[in-house]
Amino acid sequence: MTSIIRQILTERDTLPRGRHLVQLHDEAEFTLSAERPVAFQLDGDYLGERESVTFRSVPDALQVLV
Repeated sequence: MTSIIRQILTERDTLPRGRHLVQLHDEAEFTLSAERPVAFQLDGDYLGERESVTFRSVPDALQVLV
């Protein structure tokens, strides 16, 4: 994790890379799922525990690093 954080905070021309890093580009939507409920927060607001969350985006407006 520290390697990915270092890559994010350092100015570079390439996107961060890592064994457990997934990058989605220009996706209309994607869903994250867990085997058990996990606490979920959005913009600092606690939204309860969820087993899955679907994100929808405007193409080219959001880069998500997971």
